[in-house]
Amino acid sequence: MARLSLSQVEQVTAEVRRQQVSLGHLPDDLVDHLCCAIEDSIERGMNFSDAYHRVVSQAGDLKEIQNATLYLIDKNYRRMKNTVKITGVISMILIALGTMLRLMQTTGGNLMIICGFGIIGLLFFPAALYVIRRETQQQDQVLIYLLALTGGLGVIAGILFRVMHWPGAFAILSAGYILLAAFLTGLLVSRQRFGPAIPKPVYWSGATSMMISSIGFLFKVNHYPGAAVILILGAAGMCLVFLPLWAHHEMKYNKGVTATFIFFCVGILYFNMFNLLLAIR
Repeated sequence: MARLSLSQVEQVTAEVRRQQVSLGHLPDDLVDHLCCAIEDSIERGMNFSDAYHRVVSQAGDLKEIQNATLYLIDKNYRRMKNTVKITGVISMILIALGTMLRLMQTTGGNLMIICGFGIIGLLFFPAALYVIRRETQQQDQVLIYLLALTGGLGVIAGILFRVMHWPGAFAILSAGYILLAAFLTGLLVSRQRFGPAIPKPVYWSGATSMMISSIGFLFKVNHYPGAAVILILGAAGMCLVFLPLWAHHEMKYNKGVTATFIFFCVGILYFNMFNLLLAIR
């Protein structure tokens, strides 16, 4: 039977590591499985390069295998994953209906909006952070995730206060954005959230553009001068720098256009449309 060389096994290991599989002994199991499949293909007459790309392509997204494994063996993760799905749908429905009722000046709109934002802040957002933390296997970044939680809650509460015209919206929203900026800075320094799979230029350009857009949004909400320029700079950085670099990275490693790629591009499009509409408003 064909046996892979050490360098070939290292190439397979690097691919598993690139897809950020880190749950227990699962990376070793996947490397062993992929190597056996490659050796079987070589036995059938294929060379290593063709066998490697064929097996990796058939294996698909290894991160999904890790997430599916987590879902089966971790009861808390399973509960939080279901909580994210359910509360996300319910909160969006409540906010949409509340906004509609408020525009129609019908009673009950304010209550629905408050309940929707409350579900997002108290259930959806903490559960989503827990899911992300478990999926990335970064159990030692407690401070970073704490900044994300408190900052996200501050932004959600600030938006709610702003929508309802309650006092204190400026202070809450500003504090939330400052904490989120600290959270994003921590990610830039450690690069622990995305791991080694994302090249530095892609990571830094995306994170920097997001920070600029967030600052512009904060300036716009509080009617500070220069908000339009900052929003346009953030959108330009996202479209002209980050998106081409990220698209090149994805096309290089995925060998084609995936559904995630399409949805991500659409998401960036809508994000920038929102920023530019704010800038010209």
